[in-house]
This record gives sequence, structure tokens and C-alpha cells, in this order.
Amino acid sequence: MHAKDLSGKDIVDSNGDTVGVVDDLEIDVTNKMVTGIIAKEGTISGKLGMGEERVISMDMVDAIGDKVILRRMERRM
Repeated sequence: MHAKDLSGKDIVDSNGDTVGVVDDLEIDVTNKMVTGIIAKEGTISGKLGMGEERVISMDMVDAIGDKVILRRMERRM
């Protein structure tokens, strides 16, 4: 899969809720590895270029297909 194939894919949490869309990738050029997904807010403001961006670590990604599925977060007390 190429970076251009990921751009614009929905990012969903383990409950199936859309939390954003893939905007770009964070890459460690020394090790030639993708370290994170730069996600843009999935609301209308995000589509207009005014949404908040955040980096999601690849450790949080469970699967990539038609959508990017995030792992379930375990609550710690």
C-alpha cells in the first residue's frame, strides 16, 4: 500500500465511531518506517481545512483496509 492510497481514509475507533480522516503520514526517514498517521478532524471544519490535526502512533492501529481501525484502549486505574 502506498501513502496516496491512505489519504482521505476514515479512521474509526474500536466502537466503529469515525474519529478523523488520514491527512498524511509521519515517517522515520532514518529507519524508513511509518511511525504515525497524521489525522485531520472528520467534521465539516476539518473538510474545510480548519480542523485540528493529531498524530496517531502506528502502535494504535489495529488494521488498515477500507478504513483505518484503531485498537481498543484498555482503561487503567
